Amino acid sequence: MGHLSDPGPDTGSFTIASVKDSSKDSDWKYSRAIALPESYSSPPTIGLGLNSIDCGAQPGDNIRIQADVSMINDKAFQVSVEKWNNSILNDATLVWTESAKGAKDTKIGSWSNKNRDQKQSGDITFDTPFEEPPTIVLWLKKLDLTGASNVTSWHVHTYATDITSKGFKVHIDTWGHNKIYSVNVTWIAIKKGKKNMHCGQFVEAGAVSKPQKEKEKRIEFPEGKFKNKPTVLSGLSMIDHPAKNPVKVASVVEVVSKEGFTWRMETGTRITLLLGRDWWYGTAAPAWQVTRRGSVRYAVWDWGK
Repeated sequence: MGHLSDPGPDTGSFTIASVKDSSKDSDWKYSRAIALPESYSSPPTIGLGLNSIDCGAQPGDNIRIQADVSMINDKAFQVSVEKWNNSILNDATLVWTESAKGAKDTKIGSWSNKNRDQKQSGDITFDTPFEEPPTIVLWLKKLDLTGASNVTSWHVHTYATDITSKGFKVHIDTWGHNKIYSVNVTWIAIKKGKKNMHCGQFVEAGAVSKPQKEKEKRIEFPEGKFKNKPTVLSGLSMIDHPAKNPVKVASVVEVVSKEGFTWRMETGTRITLLLGRDWWYGTAAPAWQVTRRGSVRYAVWDWGK
């Protein structure tokens, strides 16, 4: 297991490459301790998701990868990513955001599938209601997808519907010959209009299996939203990738300023992106959230519907 016990800075991002020994074969798990800012008086709630993955499986076997957060106290926590059985884990990047205990403007939780049906959903109820329906951010956190020999692509999609001030319905879907053995998603509910925060998404509906002409897009924040350059993070909420290749997908955020940023999807294989609606949505579909807490500026990129 590759692990760094010396707490690293709370940047909202961790990559396997930062702890992996390139001279050795890939390990089954990689982790690092993260130091929290001094502003927390009690352990916060942490929402974690996958930003990029480079993983695969032996022919006929499942693709398996999981991000996790543990050992949370008021000073530090630990993030990790792992694979199991015969899955292959070459690289991955995790992203996270935090919410103080008892916060009323941001709530964080997770949900897992209950069976192997291709379409599944569950009702999420907030511990205390918002004043109005919040923005919902969803990140894929764990994937265990069928490796049957007749599967040509790995498909998984998580999204939210029926959003009210009291809760929402979370969905996990697959299609074709795929089966969901185990999928866990992180959900983040954010008060609309929260100061120093902005949310959005790239969403494409329909046009399945039609190539997307654009894998890069410039996003502009509302005028005057940020006084300084924020940090922008992103997390996956949909994957539609050929099963004959390792799944290699990354959401890249660059050229960040207080006015906006450029988003780009990178892949090591030929993938199909989908087109539709007003926002972009693809084989990996991102939605983003930008925020700043105290003197620590950060942003969360989420991929969702």
